[in-house]
Amino acid sequence: MRQISIVLLMLCLIWGSGAGAWAAEPVGEEAVNAARMVDGILSGLNQEDYAFFSRDFDQEMKARLTEPVFKTMSKDIKGKIGIFIGKEFMGTEQQGDYHIMIYRSKCTLEEAVTIRLVLSDADGLEKVAGFWLDSPKLRQ
Repeated sequence: MRQISIVLLMLCLIWGSGAGAWAAEPVGEEAVNAARMVDGILSGLNQEDYAFFSRDFDQEMKARLTEPVFKTMSKDIKGKIGIFIGKEFMGTEQQGDYHIMIYRSKCTLEEAVTIRLVLSDADGLEKVAGFWLDSPKLRQ
């Protein structure tokens, strides 16, 4: 019992010290913008609409994730996990100049998909600099 208490105390101290720079709740304008951006990305994937999907990408992200790449990727994603039907905010992380918003999404063919949305300032505007999906079916 004493060992469990020590482990719990250590976890509380680590969490309270800001290790990993996690925040439990999204705050302010950035959270509203991030929610709008991730909704646009998920809607774009569901509808296979590249313009909608990429509307908040920075220039580097648009250059890396072109429309032909998107077409292949969206069909593959929908084939494995289905359509996105909901999301829940899980937390944020700060890595240098990047803010990472983490969500958990439910899809028609997969119960839990982790979404990582990386935001950066591009010319004073918040833009999507990275976007990752993870789930057991996507790893197959």
